[in-house]
Amino acid sequence: MISLGKQIFNKIDLDNKARHEFSTKNLSDGVYIVTVTLDNTNVLSKKIIVSNK
Repeated sequence: MISLGKQIFNKIDLDNKARHEFSTKNLSDGVYIVTVTLDNTNVLSKKIIVSNK
């Protein structure tokens, strides 16, 4: 199934760590865009590949 532009996860007020990890077990294999909005309103987007084997 192909979904375009659907928000599948939202997390607010993450602590100030350099790294965060989230489970992908409920996601279908595929390519996803992760978008992070920082406190200073800068937005970072990265493409990730999910392959749950």
